[in-house]
Amino acid sequence: MHGPHPLSITVGQSAVESLHASIVGNTSTSALLPNPSFNSDPTGCVIRHPPFGRISVLLQSSGCRSGRLTVFVRQPRNMLKSKFQIIILASIFTAFCSLKHTGFILFLFVPFFMVWVVVRSFTSYKNPSTRRPVFLTSCIWILAILIVSIIHMSRFSIARSAANRAVNCILDYKNLHGDFPRTLTVDDSSNDIFYQYENGKPSLFYRSTFAPFSVYIYNFETKQWAYHGD
Repeated sequence: MHGPHPLSITVGQSAVESLHASIVGNTSTSALLPNPSFNSDPTGCVIRHPPFGRISVLLQSSGCRSGRLTVFVRQPRNMLKSKFQIIILASIFTAFCSLKHTGFILFLFVPFFMVWVVVRSFTSYKNPSTRRPVFLTSCIWILAILIVSIIHMSRFSIARSAANRAVNCILDYKNLHGDFPRTLTVDDSSNDIFYQYENGKPSLFYRSTFAPFSVYIYNFETKQWAYHGD
């Protein structure tokens, strides 16, 4: 959070007509803020303008009188710092859902997230001062969802490539010996590839890396993979 900076402003008795800000130490920083909202109370005037947060103007006397004043304004906090807890929560979510067999959590989370986005977008449309926080929070969670999705797509591609290599080995053995092998040794056991030969028919499958208790089974007749969830 930045410290207070002196501002030179002009206030009117019944309404704030203009506000000219010039931050000391940075002469290139100046802005004219048109039509800020205005409230007054016995202790002074309060000027609100969403891009610069809340600016309090304390007056020496009661009420708001026309004149030129030098006041102090505290700049709004860095938006990312204000979202620190959300960033931590999204990081934990990303780390956990990126593990093998946990990607299915996305199907549970995304619908609730979409409802939240719709509701918050509607409320922020009526309250412009909340648009930036809602937008930043949405971006943080969208980034987390994209990271998890990319990781699981990569896991799926690696597992499928290893399973296809196993299929090619089985078919090469069949073409060479005229029958399917009775056993198969898979070098990459991390992909959980399983092969068995029973009743004259081969069976090859591997575990899904996206959800638990789910497998992909290869059909040697149609030469296609089929998903089977528990």
